Amino acid sequence: MKFRDHLPHDCPPEDAKEASGNVYMLVNDNTPKPEDFLSKREKHQDKPPFEPNEVECRACGLSVYTEISDLLNTRSRHRGFRKMKPALGKLTSEHGVIKHTPSHDSPTHHTWWIFNEATPWKIFKVINLSTESTIES
Repeated sequence: MKFRDHLPHDCPPEDAKEASGNVYMLVNDNTPKPEDFLSKREKHQDKPPFEPNEVECRACGLSVYTEISDLLNTRSRHRGFRKMKPALGKLTSEHGVIKHTPSHDSPTHHTWWIFNEATPWKIFKVINLSTESTIES
């Protein structure tokens, strides 16, 4: 399968693995939409590439988390994310590749590079945090 066209040379990295398992991410509304799955690079095509190439490569992927607590911690720390909704999706090899890219504040952070033909908005559901169930739209 082919990746999206905006990825730089040597991206995704060779040590990225087939996507698999449950991951959490932030979306804008109760129903995930294609625009929720645009990378930072796709949203800001007018900006110059990040240096070094590794940073640009991460900007071309999406941030996902394997623990909901990590996602909620990230949401609370960043003003622009506070109104966003947590969503859960089960990734398979059809959705792209993923790499564990932790930071001090986000130990379960992963970067996910999506295959061009994938439709990830169809596999993610917003989570109701009070019941930890998904919200059907």
